[in-house]
Amino acid sequence: MLISPKEINTILKVAGSQVTARGKKYFEQGRVKLREFEYTSENEFEANVYVRGTYRYEVVVKKRKDELQYGCNCPAANGQVTPCKHVIATIFDMYINPEKYLSNLDDIVSKTIDDSISIEESLDKLIEKRNDRRLPIIEYYENLELDIEDSTEDKV
Repeated sequence: MLISPKEINTILKVAGSQVTARGKKYFEQGRVKLREFEYTSENEFEANVYVRGTYRYEVVVKKRKDELQYGCNCPAANGQVTPCKHVIATIFDMYINPEKYLSNLDDIVSKTIDDSISIEESLDKLIEKRNDRRLPIIEYYENLELDIEDSTEDKV
């Protein structure tokens, strides 16, 4: 698992519901395009992606020693500690589609994870885990949409 639900929830709490909703929309519209992915282990990787909106912005998500870091070159993220919608779209993409990132590795057969499992086998396991986790994240999406609609109706 590249990004855990706990890590996602921590980032979403910091981002807030409006930024999360915009990032979710960007993810669902397929605006996240992988540029480069460097993988050492589940606890150490770096993803460089483009997220296309009005402009194309670069997002970097890094994990080093179980610490997740992120950044974006958009004006909203400039100098801010909170993640922008581009970062949110990227972490959703990494969570739901880990095979997109792992399948682009060079020499996929020769590299190993935990010194015993090939990346192909690990990829199969990640896909199985993703399918098991997909229902809770879909439920989260549905609740997120309901919360946004409810809050909009209250203001009208």
